[in-house]
Amino acid sequence: MNDTEGFYEEHGYLGPATAFDAAELNRPELLSLVGALIEWPECRNRHLDTPAVAGLCQSERVTGRVRNILGPDLLLWRSNIFAMSTSGYLLPWHQDAYNDVLECRNGASHCSVQINLTDSSPHNCVAVIPGSHRWDADELHQRGYSLVSVREGGSNTPEYKVPGNAPTVDVPLKAGEFYVFHPKLLHASMLRPAEGAIHEAPDQAEAVRLSITLRIATPGCHVLSTAFAGTPTRAECVLLSGANGDALNPVGAWAA
Repeated sequence: MNDTEGFYEEHGYLGPATAFDAAELNRPELLSLVGALIEWPECRNRHLDTPAVAGLCQSERVTGRVRNILGPDLLLWRSNIFAMSTSGYLLPWHQDAYNDVLECRNGASHCSVQINLTDSSPHNCVAVIPGSHRWDADELHQRGYSLVSVREGGSNTPEYKVPGNAPTVDVPLKAGEFYVFHPKLLHASMLRPAEGAIHEAPDQAEAVRLSITLRIATPGCHVLSTAFAGTPTRAECVLLSGANGDALNPVGAWAA
């Protein structure tokens, strides 16, 4: 288990760690409810209007680990529900930089968290490129990484083409496990073996990997109104831990 904050600073991610016992999540009514919210824009920010999603986002095990990385005061500004499968939705190599929707003052910072509600497999788990969060644009280019595009439609995430020898690491999560990752860490959910090359899909369709991702920031990050464009819920952050500091961002209530 890569569960020390020093590991996060060096490699750009931390985990797997346990947020929930698998039995807490293995409830048909919960999985059915969350599984019905996977389409855009229903997938986003349901912690504001769906109590079951709010409960998943408020895991103290997750919040405590993020506090150790970012500090005591934390805002949740976005949650997303993902259903990843070999025959469905997959994500290429990208960063969660969000430069167009977040303005972070000096000393302010943010990160992402993924919580799995079902087990991942070698075909649909997340892969990361350790240490890539520390490479600026020049070093990425020198290492053979090229920026393909910046995804639009409310995600604003830079996508990259990575070299065939990229040092990728799979991060398989069981139901109830989570990992924390740096916004500039290159990561993907796609078909590949350990060395990073795309391989054939399994002969039979696999179960969907259902997960929730949290976008967490310190109060010194100004969350712009464009961050909430197109979402079905209120345009507000919620307080995850501590205090809202100088109140750059409106803070609303969790779903109850």
